[in-house]
Amino acid sequence: MKQSQFVRQRETLWLQLEQELSAGSFANPELFPAAYRQLCSDLSLARSRQYSPVLVARLNQLVALGQQHLYQNNQPVWLALRQLIGVRALQACYQFRKWIWLNLILFYGLGLAAALFVCSSADNINYFMSAADIEKFSEMYDPASREAGSGRNAQSDVLMFGFYIYNNIGIAFQTFAGGLFFCIGALFYIVYNGLYLGAVAGHMINMGFNETFFSFVIGHGSVELTAIVLSGAAGCRLGFSLLVPGIYDRLTALKLVAHQVMPIVAVAFVMLVLAAGIEAFWSPRQLAADVKYIVGAIGWAAVFYWLYRGTVLGR
Repeated sequence: MKQSQFVRQRETLWLQLEQELSAGSFANPELFPAAYRQLCSDLSLARSRQYSPVLVARLNQLVALGQQHLYQNNQPVWLALRQLIGVRALQACYQFRKWIWLNLILFYGLGLAAALFVCSSADNINYFMSAADIEKFSEMYDPASREAGSGRNAQSDVLMFGFYIYNNIGIAFQTFAGGLFFCIGALFYIVYNGLYLGAVAGHMINMGFNETFFSFVIGHGSVELTAIVLSGAAGCRLGFSLLVPGIYDRLTALKLVAHQVMPIVAVAFVMLVLAAGIEAFWSPRQLAADVKYIVGAIGWAAVFYWLYRGTVLGR
């Protein structure tokens, strides 16, 4: 049997299971075990007939979700979070590793280029931001200014935590949803944010505010920036499904890919909340710069190890 014929015969069941497992509710719960057995049979058949890796990956992920539903009962939040970060998101990262690497290279590569460009001449910062923004950042990270963190109290920390969550999730959502415009929106926000943040870093170096700036951003930067990159990768893959739907119609392809990238989007959300907490409660603390650098380096190492496991090892 050809793959296209196989897909046409089984597609209805697969889409139904995907929708019900995503929603966590079933129209006929008593029929789920039989449907799950059929799904396992479909996966075995697809592997034995050496159908496309995309189809096998789709069925494999669906089987994993079905198994999770069958064998977990009132799973604690921390265990579900561990499953998301340590299994499901890693599998999704491996499946879409090329998109993640593309966004990583664009974001950090252009950021480095912008930083070097601004460092080469102080006036080059005017290509990236207005005079008002330049003054705002200069005041924020001036060692003599209280804006870098001194004078903050517990109440203001909580308020800033809420602001950072709102701001970070807004940027990530723009990046992810922009991918629906045939990848263009997601790539635009990745390029824009990479250039902008790189230019800010270059300007801080020119101003001599290195220690104030880098000791502040190193703590939360690893999770915040990685979450933006993951959002961009998920958005790009979503948009690509509209450009190249493969054997499916565009709407079906979009639904399928949206389900597949959800673990990446979910872990990006977790990272953004974590980044907001670090930025609000840790980054402004008046501690020795070396302490912040050490803690920040540990965070960066942990994030890149997680990405390495997902995009290279597949687990």
